[in-house]
Amino acid sequence: MKLTWYRRQMQRRIFASSWFWRINQGLSLAVAAGYGVMLLRLLWLGNWLRLSFAVAVPAVVFLLVGWLRKKWNCPRPFALLGISPLHPHEPGEGCPSRHTASAVILCWTALLIGGWSGWLLFGILLVLALLIGTIRVFTGMHFLRDVLLGAGISSLFAAVCYLPLLWLHLG
Repeated sequence: MKLTWYRRQMQRRIFASSWFWRINQGLSLAVAAGYGVMLLRLLWLGNWLRLSFAVAVPAVVFLLVGWLRKKWNCPRPFALLGISPLHPHEPGEGCPSRHTASAVILCWTALLIGGWSGWLLFGILLVLALLIGTIRVFTGMHFLRDVLLGAGISSLFAAVCYLPLLWLHLG
């Protein structure tokens, strides 16, 4: 996407409103609450192997994405446009999107619960992750590639770490 597209999106009045940013913050809090529900459910089930994976894998993804952001130090769209961000933010460390990576890995983590409740939470968190990623792009916080890379890293880690547990019915 061209920088002019980002400039047009960032000029939309909706993104400058305080209620929009409260909703945005609410999405992140909803994902965190969903993660808390997951951990409590796994604790309740006494499934220590899956619980340990549910804690370790998101932590590794978060640390990896944070390291990549510092190493690459990619500018964000608003920084390249030379305009103030719609929400207070530093201009660098834009790729990959940590918000998106975190939301996506937690979405996949929900499958560790198993059964219909795991799939239900997966679906809810998937919608929230899509909204978070979309907002990050439309508000000029991230390029589309940043969001896709964050989601891709999380999905790759989920496939490598979670699928063996699920396929082999481990834990």
